[in-house]
Amino acid sequence: MSLQEMYYISEMFVGVAVISSIVFVALQLKQNTYMLNQTMADDRKKRIDWLTETICLDSDFRDFHRRIGIEYDQMNEDERYRAFWLGRKIFALHVR
Repeated sequence: MSLQEMYYISEMFVGVAVISSIVFVALQLKQNTYMLNQTMADDRKKRIDWLTETICLDSDFRDFHRRIGIEYDQMNEDERYRAFWLGRKIFALHVR
């Protein structure tokens, strides 16, 4: 076997290795994206569960939450500040 034939054979092995590594990276990226989506869905569910439980158990919070949608313009500065941070807790994008 000549040196040139060995070069061509090794070139084929390198080509297969590069393709297989690209496929591996693509699979890892797909898995990472799936896990990130699941984590974000879990976080959304936790926020909604917290809101539902708090509305059901705390009558003061329930009244405040109802007023946010109906009487926001009549709220004082402190109540608007509370409403802002409530919205931030519940609906804000989860940034890591």
